[in-house]
Amino acid sequence: MEVDAHNGCDTERVVGSRTTYDVGVGKPYAELSDIPWTQMQAGDVVNVFYRPTPYAAKIGLRVQGTAEAPFQIHGVSDPVTCAKPVLTGQGARPSTDQVASQFGAPIETLGLINIWKGAADAWDTYRASWIIIDNLRITQVGAGHQFQALDGSTQSYNAFSAAIYAVRVDHLHVRDCEIDHSAMAVFTNSRGQSSGDFSSDVRLIRNHFHDNGHVGSDTIHNVYVQARRALYEGNRIEQLRVGAGGSTLKDRSSATVIRFNRIVSNARAIDLVETEEEYVANVQTDPLYPHAWVYGNLIVNDFDNPNGASVNMVHFGADNNPAKARNGTLYFFGNTVVESGPQSKAWYAHVFQVRAPASGTPGRVEAWNNIFANLGTVEFRFMGDTGTLALMGTNSAPPNWVEVYPGNAGTVNTSGGTLLLQANPGLASDYTLTTGSAAKGAAQVHTPTYPSGVTADHLRLNAQFKSPFGVTPRATAVNLGAFE
Repeated sequence: MEVDAHNGCDTERVVGSRTTYDVGVGKPYAELSDIPWTQMQAGDVVNVFYRPTPYAAKIGLRVQGTAEAPFQIHGVSDPVTCAKPVLTGQGARPSTDQVASQFGAPIETLGLINIWKGAADAWDTYRASWIIIDNLRITQVGAGHQFQALDGSTQSYNAFSAAIYAVRVDHLHVRDCEIDHSAMAVFTNSRGQSSGDFSSDVRLIRNHFHDNGHVGSDTIHNVYVQARRALYEGNRIEQLRVGAGGSTLKDRSSATVIRFNRIVSNARAIDLVETEEEYVANVQTDPLYPHAWVYGNLIVNDFDNPNGASVNMVHFGADNNPAKARNGTLYFFGNTVVESGPQSKAWYAHVFQVRAPASGTPGRVEAWNNIFANLGTVEFRFMGDTGTLALMGTNSAPPNWVEVYPGNAGTVNTSGGTLLLQANPGLASDYTLTTGSAAKGAAQVHTPTYPSGVTADHLRLNAQFKSPFGVTPRATAVNLGAFE
């Protein structure tokens, strides 16, 4: 768990262990396009100082930092207003070194911060690494916005683009950023065209993602990560813009951990499906690939929201290729899941949609000490497809809950736990617990059997989401749901 030492207002300059670049008014570099981005090395830091005018620069990274000496792009907030420096994709232009080397020419329409290889780097195996991007606001990257291309022409971003776009990267940490009005906030790929063609250790921490997506598309998502190991912590992830049909959080990674976030459902709130590797299974060969951990989150599925809500909130397994489906266990605990809205807008909604693999046993959801609340009239269903939901410990659920979509093979097993049957177990307007809530003190100790290689101490309900975004320590885990 990472706690923001600056409490959301980072006005401090960072000094690199190698070279420090300061960019802004009265600084050695006036514009981000003055920085030699493709020549960055381990230990370099680029400080971006706040100014009223957004920075309009394309950033191309091939840097290989290390754990001891990461490369960092760091925003320095305004000391009076705490406003973050803004990077805009509209009118962004590349630096001289990017033009000279034609860095990232095949993907220049796909992102504002593009992470890949240089022309002389190994085609199949070179991976940029240990990159930290923090305390920035990034906006206006997507169809409808234009930039200066490497050949000097004006081009538009692809509809499938992202504020931060990585073909492959190891140890990408994006934290304390606001990313909005773009197609996607963050996209990392794992194409599997060789043994080195994958991303790994992608961490999105304490960010605010909102008003992203592409109108009319259900394949362009707020966040879209494909990596060997991914972590989402303390983020506020809002709906996509009105008319955009993608998921709020889409992940095709291994051993995914989603904890202490506020997630507002779009087409789906959380979409945990199979890797799309083409020839070499780098992500799929991770022993923990079949499993995921979702805990301590507030998940809001409100059909009165401007972009509607989801009839399948949490998707686990596969969508396009059942042969590669995640068929392990989704460990789901200490979450507050709120369904609301009138039945005139949706007849029913499922909390879990578990898709079966091409052969063998479907995945399983093990859920304990959650709050499942229905504050509207939409029919509340636990399962929408196949697989098993095992309700362990204590879970609060609506009295009239329905097991599964009629005729489907999913099952709900309640024999191992206790159900507290209440439509609303005492939730305040911010979904924390009221003084007399029946969810207070109702949690039961449940010790799951985790797969080999898992450090159980890492997967503890020891924090909670902190508004507007971030995490704060949680002293006890005696209450049901995401808040003590």
